[in-house]
Amino acid sequence: MGAVATCVGLLMQKVNDFGSVHTQWQRATDFQWTIDAECYGKPAQWWFAGDGRNEQSKTTQRALRVCECCTVRADCLEYALSFPFPWIGVFGGMTPQQRHKEAVRRV
Repeated sequence: MGAVATCVGLLMQKVNDFGSVHTQWQRATDFQWTIDAECYGKPAQWWFAGDGRNEQSKTTQRALRVCECCTVRADCLEYALSFPFPWIGVFGGMTPQQRHKEAVRRV
């Protein structure tokens, strides 16, 4: 199982515990793009070490470097932004804090 697919499962566990900042949330059903992700087959803990919130940690930096050259980075980011808050882990080349800023910018 790829890191993104594993991360999706971990996020789903967290989603049910918290309210959403989105008025409607629909879970994406097409995960075909995850096969082309640079993180596919890499350890999921790289993207979830300390929830990905410490941008300076070695594991978060490693995850961000992998994301830099990923061809499906935009798809991953859109997927991550579709999840209700709170966000955890590195997705789409962004930490939870960076995704929050991006979501606010888009409103």
